[in-house]
Amino acid sequence: MLLASAWAVPILLLGIFYTFAGFVAAREAQKNAFLDSALADVSGGPRDRLDRERSLWLYALSAVVGAGGLLLLIGSALAAPAFLLAALLQALHFFVLSPLRYDREEPVNPQGRRRSLNAFRIYGLATLFVVWAALQGVLRLPGQGSPWPLVLVGAVWLVIVLRGLLLLQGLLLPRPRP
Repeated sequence: MLLASAWAVPILLLGIFYTFAGFVAAREAQKNAFLDSALADVSGGPRDRLDRERSLWLYALSAVVGAGGLLLLIGSALAAPAFLLAALLQALHFFVLSPLRYDREEPVNPQGRRRSLNAFRIYGLATLFVVWAALQGVLRLPGQGSPWPLVLVGAVWLVIVLRGLLLLQGLLLPRPRP
Protein backbone atom coordinates (compact mmCIF):
# COMPACT_ATOMS: atom_id res chain seq x y z
CA MET A 1 0.00 0.00 0.00
CA LEU A 2 1.25 3.46 -0.90
CA LEU A 3 0.93 5.21 2.46
CA ALA A 4 2.91 2.49 4.23
CA SER A 5 5.65 2.58 1.63
CA ALA A 6 8.96 4.41 1.91
CA TRP A 7 8.18 5.66 -1.61
CA ALA A 8 4.97 7.44 -0.58
CA VAL A 9 6.49 10.92 -0.37
CA PRO A 10 8.29 10.88 -3.75
CA ILE A 11 5.22 9.40 -5.41
CA LEU A 12 2.90 12.00 -3.87
CA LEU A 13 5.29 14.84 -4.79
CA LEU A 14 5.48 13.60 -8.39
CA GLY A 15 1.71 13.32 -8.45
CA ILE A 16 1.28 16.88 -7.20
CA PHE A 17 3.89 18.23 -9.61
CA TYR A 18 2.49 16.56 -12.73
CA THR A 19 -1.12 17.33 -11.82
CA PHE A 20 -0.11 20.98 -11.52
CA ALA A 21 1.97 20.78 -14.72
CA GLY A 22 -1.02 19.37 -16.61
CA PHE A 23 -3.25 22.23 -15.46
CA VAL A 24 -0.62 24.87 -16.28
CA ALA A 25 -0.05 23.41 -19.75
CA ALA A 26 -3.81 23.26 -20.38
CA ARG A 27 -4.17 26.93 -19.42
CA GLU A 28 -1.25 27.78 -21.71
CA ALA A 29 -2.93 25.97 -24.61
CA GLN A 30 -6.17 27.87 -23.94
CA LYS A 31 -4.32 31.19 -23.68
CA ASN A 32 -2.44 30.56 -26.94
CA ALA A 33 -5.66 29.60 -28.73
CA PHE A 34 -7.37 32.74 -27.41
CA LEU A 35 -4.52 34.99 -28.53
CA ASP A 36 -4.33 33.36 -31.96
CA SER A 37 -8.08 33.75 -32.35
CA ALA A 38 -7.97 37.40 -31.26
CA LEU A 39 -5.15 38.18 -33.70
CA ALA A 40 -7.04 36.52 -36.53
CA ASP A 41 -10.19 38.48 -35.65
CA VAL A 42 -8.31 41.79 -35.53
CA SER A 43 -6.51 41.16 -38.80
CA GLY A 44 -9.66 39.85 -40.47
CA GLY A 45 -7.72 36.87 -41.75
CA PRO A 46 -8.43 33.20 -41.23
CA ARG A 47 -7.27 31.36 -38.14
CA ASP A 48 -4.09 29.50 -38.86
CA ARG A 49 -4.74 25.77 -39.13
CA LEU A 50 -1.30 24.87 -37.78
CA ASP A 51 -1.77 27.09 -34.70
CA ARG A 52 -5.14 25.45 -34.02
CA GLU A 53 -3.57 22.02 -34.37
CA ARG A 54 -0.72 22.93 -32.01
CA SER A 55 -3.12 24.27 -29.38
CA LEU A 56 -5.23 21.12 -29.53
CA TRP A 57 -2.11 18.93 -29.37
CA LEU A 58 -0.79 20.79 -26.31
CA TYR A 59 -4.19 20.59 -24.64
CA ALA A 60 -4.50 16.84 -25.28
CA LEU A 61 -0.98 16.21 -23.97
CA SER A 62 -1.63 18.34 -20.88
CA ALA A 63 -4.79 16.31 -20.18
CA VAL A 64 -2.81 13.05 -20.25
CA VAL A 65 -0.02 14.49 -18.07
CA GLY A 66 -2.57 15.83 -15.57
CA ALA A 67 -4.42 12.51 -15.52
CA GLY A 68 -1.15 10.69 -14.78
CA GLY A 69 -0.47 13.07 -11.92
CA LEU A 70 -3.97 12.64 -10.47
CA LEU A 71 -3.71 8.85 -10.73
CA LEU A 72 -0.36 8.98 -8.99
CA LEU A 73 -1.86 11.10 -6.20
CA ILE A 74 -4.34 8.36 -5.36
CA GLY A 75 -1.67 5.67 -5.67
CA SER A 76 -3.20 3.95 -8.69
CA ALA A 77 -1.10 1.69 -10.91
CA LEU A 78 -3.04 3.20 -13.82
CA ALA A 79 -0.62 6.12 -13.49
CA ALA A 80 2.01 3.99 -15.27
CA PRO A 81 0.10 3.68 -18.57
CA ALA A 82 -0.86 7.38 -18.37
CA PHE A 83 2.78 8.38 -17.90
CA LEU A 84 3.86 6.03 -20.71
CA LEU A 85 1.23 7.47 -23.04
CA ALA A 86 2.28 11.05 -22.25
CA ALA A 87 5.96 10.17 -22.81
CA LEU A 88 5.06 8.54 -26.13
CA LEU A 89 3.04 11.59 -27.21
CA GLN A 90 5.91 13.90 -26.25
CA ALA A 91 8.38 11.77 -28.21
CA LEU A 92 6.02 11.83 -31.19
CA HIS A 93 5.86 15.61 -30.94
CA PHE A 94 9.62 16.20 -30.62
CA PHE A 95 10.93 13.60 -33.04
CA VAL A 96 8.20 13.30 -35.68
CA LEU A 97 5.67 16.14 -35.74
CA SER A 98 8.02 19.01 -34.99
CA PRO A 99 10.68 18.19 -37.61
CA LEU A 100 8.17 17.19 -40.30
CA ARG A 101 5.41 19.71 -39.66
CA TYR A 102 5.74 22.46 -37.07
CA ASP A 103 9.39 23.46 -37.47
CA ARG A 104 8.98 23.96 -41.21
CA GLU A 105 6.51 26.79 -40.71
CA GLU A 106 8.31 28.75 -37.99
CA PRO A 107 11.97 28.92 -36.97
CA VAL A 108 12.90 26.97 -33.85
CA ASN A 109 14.14 28.84 -30.79
CA PRO A 110 17.20 26.71 -29.87
CA GLN A 111 17.12 27.69 -26.19
CA GLY A 112 13.41 26.93 -25.89
CA ARG A 113 13.81 23.60 -27.68
CA ARG A 114 16.71 22.66 -25.39
CA ARG A 115 14.57 23.44 -22.31
CA SER A 116 11.68 21.42 -23.72
CA LEU A 117 13.92 18.44 -24.46
CA ASN A 118 15.41 18.63 -20.95
CA ALA A 119 11.89 18.62 -19.50
CA PHE A 120 11.10 15.62 -21.73
CA ARG A 121 14.16 13.77 -20.40
CA ILE A 122 13.12 14.49 -16.80
CA TYR A 123 9.60 13.31 -17.60
CA GLY A 124 11.13 10.14 -19.04
CA LEU A 125 12.95 9.50 -15.76
CA ALA A 126 9.74 10.16 -13.81
CA THR A 127 7.94 7.74 -16.12
CA LEU A 128 10.53 5.03 -15.46
CA PHE A 129 10.10 5.58 -11.71
CA VAL A 130 6.30 5.36 -11.96
CA VAL A 131 6.48 2.17 -14.05
CA TRP A 132 8.97 0.71 -11.56
CA ALA A 133 6.67 1.60 -8.65
CA ALA A 134 3.73 -0.05 -10.40
CA LEU A 135 5.73 -3.21 -11.15
CA GLN A 136 6.97 -3.39 -7.55
CA GLY A 137 3.40 -3.27 -6.25
CA VAL A 138 3.82 0.11 -4.58
CA LEU A 139 0.86 1.44 -6.60
CA ARG A 140 -2.57 -0.19 -6.32
CA LEU A 141 -4.03 -2.11 -9.21
CA PRO A 142 -7.66 -1.42 -10.13
CA GLY A 143 -9.83 -3.61 -7.92
CA GLN A 144 -7.53 -3.36 -4.91
CA GLY A 145 -9.07 -1.25 -2.19
CA SER A 146 -11.97 1.13 -2.58
CA PRO A 147 -12.89 2.11 -6.15
CA TRP A 148 -14.14 5.55 -5.07
CA PRO A 149 -10.86 7.45 -5.31
CA LEU A 150 -10.46 6.25 -8.90
CA VAL A 151 -14.09 7.09 -9.71
CA LEU A 152 -13.75 10.54 -8.16
CA VAL A 153 -10.47 11.28 -9.97
CA GLY A 154 -11.96 10.07 -13.24
CA ALA A 155 -15.03 12.25 -12.83
CA VAL A 156 -13.01 15.34 -11.88
CA TRP A 157 -10.60 14.80 -14.77
CA LEU A 158 -13.47 14.31 -17.22
CA VAL A 159 -15.27 17.48 -16.10
CA ILE A 160 -12.08 19.56 -16.29
CA VAL A 161 -11.08 18.23 -19.71
CA LEU A 162 -14.57 18.64 -21.18
CA ARG A 163 -14.82 22.18 -19.80
CA GLY A 164 -11.49 23.01 -21.39
CA LEU A 165 -12.54 21.51 -24.71
CA LEU A 166 -15.72 23.60 -24.66
CA LEU A 167 -13.61 26.71 -24.07
CA LEU A 168 -11.29 25.73 -26.90
CA GLN A 169 -14.11 24.81 -29.28
CA GLY A 170 -14.95 28.37 -30.24
CA LEU A 171 -11.30 29.29 -30.46
CA LEU A 172 -10.15 26.35 -32.55
CA LEU A 173 -12.97 25.99 -35.03
CA PRO A 174 -12.55 27.93 -38.25
CA ARG A 175 -14.59 31.12 -38.40
CA PRO A 176 -17.53 31.02 -40.76
CA ARG A 177 -16.85 32.99 -43.90
CA PRO A 178 -19.14 35.93 -44.66
